Amino acid sequence: MKRFINSYTFQTKIRPGLRPDVVLALQAMRFRYEWRGIYDLLLANPTLFVTALKDYRGAAGQPPNDLAFANLDPQSWVPSDLAAFMKGPLVRPVIEAEAHGALPLYMSSLAETTTTRSDGWLITVYLAAGELRRKFGLFGARQRMTVADLQQIDPALAEVSSGLSEGMTFAQPLGAAWETSGQSIRNLRETLGMPDPKGDDIVRLIQTAVDDIDFFYDQVQIQWASRQ
Repeated sequence: MKRFINSYTFQTKIRPGLRPDVVLALQAMRFRYEWRGIYDLLLANPTLFVTALKDYRGAAGQPPNDLAFANLDPQSWVPSDLAAFMKGPLVRPVIEAEAHGALPLYMSSLAETTTTRSDGWLITVYLAAGELRRKFGLFGARQRMTVADLQQIDPALAEVSSGLSEGMTFAQPLGAAWETSGQSIRNLRETLGMPDPKGDDIVRLIQTAVDDIDFFYDQVQIQWASRQ
């Protein structure tokens, strides 16, 4: 509770223009351990998260879609108390902040007050790993992938490598898991670059990459939790 109060106090003093209701809603998701899986989706891609949130609540006259977050990440799980929170009025300010393009500012403010400077590399890796996990989950669901798809993930790959390099000794526990993921992606890239790749081979390699990236993401989560 003390950390929650301190974070709120620091944010509102450093940035007095922030809306208190947005700050509190984001902190509620950040500090509730059993809600962290959904918060991870928000951290990885705020815009996609809010899109799923609006779908979950029921937007534009449509009925609520209880599978909205599962569609974003098949492994996501919404506890009953979080479901009540996200379908209630307290989370609406987050949607309004995203509509005005201000949500990145709030996310940055929250990170600055709950993360030490030396953990900046881990935020970089966490965000990029979440993006890779989301995209490979989609590739795995449709069981196909193209060279153009791989090009879309290149920026995230570079972010992970850069973050791990910046983390130096702190990042060593993640190195082996990342090397395994990187090799899976290299194998997939090599196969897709062949003149006539076999569909079964591509499906198998995609699934291997999905599993390896999931494992790497889990390791990033563990290290993130241990440093909070």
